[in-house]
Amino acid sequence: VSDVLLGVQTDALGPVRWALCNAFGQFNAIGELRHVVFTLVDITARRNAQAHKELLEHQLAQSQKLEALGTLAGGVAHDFNNILASILGNAELLREDLGDAARANESLREIGVAARRGRELVRQVLAFSRRQPKVLTEVNVGEVLAESCRLLRTAMPSQVELVQVVANPSATVMADATQMGQIFVNLGSNALNAMAGRGGRIEFRVERLLASDFRVPEVFRGGSPAGVICISVSDQGCGMDAAVEERIFEPFFTTQMGQQSTGLGLPVVLGIVQSHGGVIEVRSEVGVGTTFTLFFPAVKPSAAREASGASGGVAPAVAPEEVVSGEERPPALAPQPPVPGGIPTTPGRAAGSNGAGAGLSVLYLDDDESLVFLVRRLLERKSFRVSAFSDQQAAIAAVREQPQGFAVFMTDFNMPGMSGLDVASAVLAINPTLTVALASGYITEELQAQAAAMGVREVVFKTDAVEDFCEVVARLARG
Repeated sequence: VSDVLLGVQTDALGPVRWALCNAFGQFNAIGELRHVVFTLVDITARRNAQAHKELLEHQLAQSQKLEALGTLAGGVAHDFNNILASILGNAELLREDLGDAARANESLREIGVAARRGRELVRQVLAFSRRQPKVLTEVNVGEVLAESCRLLRTAMPSQVELVQVVANPSATVMADATQMGQIFVNLGSNALNAMAGRGGRIEFRVERLLASDFRVPEVFRGGSPAGVICISVSDQGCGMDAAVEERIFEPFFTTQMGQQSTGLGLPVVLGIVQSHGGVIEVRSEVGVGTTFTLFFPAVKPSAAREASGASGGVAPAVAPEEVVSGEERPPALAPQPPVPGGIPTTPGRAAGSNGAGAGLSVLYLDDDESLVFLVRRLLERKSFRVSAFSDQQAAIAAVREQPQGFAVFMTDFNMPGMSGLDVASAVLAINPTLTVALASGYITEELQAQAAAMGVREVVFKTDAVEDFCEVVARLARG
């Protein structure tokens, strides 16, 4: 016997010990077998270390693949934003040209609806690639969950139970409340799809764990004394096999063939969880169901927050220890993802008026000539005097020739050669009092910080900026 691997159960419930077994016979002088010598080497620690190494290698490969996909997604989102901005802006201009009575208005409205759906898709891609800025506040997880479940219940058929179990009503994390709500809605919708129209139970559970709890991932061991907030979402749906489970966080991968599924629900959840310093685990069994478990660093609620009962950006809602709902209600619109912002973000669309520019001079710079053409038309229609450029050096030269000649300087961020920040630095060196704004298809917290430090007045999400461009420019010009 040579190099035989043996697994030995030490007792009925104990762990398996692994040994490497070898055996050889010993014979007397005339060749008769006297006895057999067995050697068993305990290799349990080595085998466990090898299994852990293989798991880490697999996780690293998955992480690298998702990071590459995220980078690709962010780049595609930027270019796609320019296309959507041009579609939305030109459709609005055409609607104004035709007037309210034109038969083409219905088609233009549908163009706008389709373009806005594309914009929401871009925002989901940005959430997956973790390029959406966050507004971190103390968020009571139970309150956000209660608000999200109210939305989910309206789409639940009567045979599905929606259950909330909040073991720690004061469970608090530092998070973006809107993005936390998006996690609950996406996981709840995914669980409902897994039920495939059958009855069953979807359960959300929130509890606080000690950092030393065996259920807590290693990354949180020995962490904050406040512990870890554990959120689990379980369903009694169809479950997943290993091949599907390995791909669920890939963008655009979906098993909901023939249905309206973008394949971005779970990738968005992953992006938000990781951007908040959290960890997500999945356990699934075909025909039994699936459980997603999320872990976030807990924080101790401030005394002021505990006294006021504020919910960190979500309307206060009492989260009972266990709430069950199975009523049948009409479908509801899913909550919209958060709008990426600037320093500060642009407000909602306001009603503008012709002549809002009142002859104010605006310089607009973008390497996309279609947007240069569109923005010029938008602003001139509102009585702004516009100088539009697609070349950075030409725009800087225009400011150098007339340092006091422009009320607002708006530049795109992502351009070949000089970036929008480089251009902003150059024009502010010429005229430090010039109002400079930066437009971008995706905005990171680092970009916001760099722009603010440089003296840029505002960072604007590009598709929103095109729809509300005149109002944004007029507000900046008024200072």
